[in-house]
Amino acid sequence: MAKRLSKALRGKRRWVGLVTSPTLRSRSDIERKIDELQQEIDLSTKPRLMDFFRSDSETSRLFCVEHLDDEDEFGLMILRIAHKDTPAFRAALSESAGLEKYGMRTYTTSGKIRLVRQRMGIAKAKRHNG
Repeated sequence: MAKRLSKALRGKRRWVGLVTSPTLRSRSDIERKIDELQQEIDLSTKPRLMDFFRSDSETSRLFCVEHLDDEDEFGLMILRIAHKDTPAFRAALSESAGLEKYGMRTYTTSGKIRLVRQRMGIAKAKRHNG
């Protein structure tokens, strides 16, 4: 079994919490948008989708009621991106134009996924050890 890289040698990353358009209904829809975004803003590595909740999920509904003034329903997702890609990624998705063009807009960013989940009211997914 290969040794795991030390924390210092692993690539730095950021976790980005995003709100998504109700038109993004599946993980494959999101993967297509991420591929489009990666090519357009020339990201060094492909962002990895960690969590996704459709706009009709209970988690998304609670988030919209507690955190957003909008009457609209949005989905939620968390992406892992490379640290050096963070400024370009946030610039492309931080405004409402990102929601219109890509169907997603940044809500929060952190170096720890736990903090992004906490800020968005997302419970940690249960691991299935089988």
